[in-house]
Amino acid sequence: MKFKENLIIFVILLFVVITGCKDLNPEIPASKLPAATSLPVFPLEVKVDDCDDNDNVNAWGGFWFTYDDTKAPNFGISEVNPRNGAAFTMSYVGPDWPGGPGSNLWAARMWGKVKRGLTGFAYPLIGMGTGLSPQEEPKDLSNFTGIKFWAKRGTVDTVVYYRISFKHANITNPAVQDAYGFIFSPTTSWTLFNIKFSQFTQQSWSQPLDKMESLRLVQGIQIQTKNTDPLPGQEFISDIWIDNIVLYRD
Repeated sequence: MKFKENLIIFVILLFVVITGCKDLNPEIPASKLPAATSLPVFPLEVKVDDCDDNDNVNAWGGFWFTYDDTKAPNFGISEVNPRNGAAFTMSYVGPDWPGGPGSNLWAARMWGKVKRGLTGFAYPLIGMGTGLSPQEEPKDLSNFTGIKFWAKRGTVDTVVYYRISFKHANITNPAVQDAYGFIFSPTTSWTLFNIKFSQFTQQSWSQPLDKMESLRLVQGIQIQTKNTDPLPGQEFISDIWIDNIVLYRD
């Protein structure tokens, strides 16, 4: 029995010596290696609305709206369309669109009159905007670098300056509702605007507010008339179109 066991061991050793030790982990050629997978990153661009679905809800579920100076505490006499408080409707763009993603048949449009009476409110305005959630819950935009959008104004528009700003969530201090913004001047042809949040400045009338805090508590985006204030009895015509709004990061 002992002899048989020794014989088996000898045969095994002899086989190993003759055949050599097999490499159980041979080198895999580079061409056979699996491709590297990238970790997901924050998107470079996020659509707010391209208006192509012709409704008053953007890609974030927020609603479009207009506003003016007629409510308390201003009690002005300006007029905005679509009417303040009514359902917002998109406007047909027509054949003058220069290009871009989507069908581009529809755009957000605000038109009306910025009017000052002989007495009363001295800083008349009209504006439109869109929320960033159905109930305008605050959204953190601090990971974004800026905002891009296309804009033009009407041929009879006597308002040439507009301000894009945050609708800011601050229920304890309404004076900082749109503390940060940027003044731009659309032409009568469609123009692409690319505005970095670093270019946003604070309104002189608003209370001090840290810009990063503002970026973390954004309820919506607003576009408002920003001409020199009219004289008593004077009015300005406003007609502005906005389309293909995206937030982006560098």
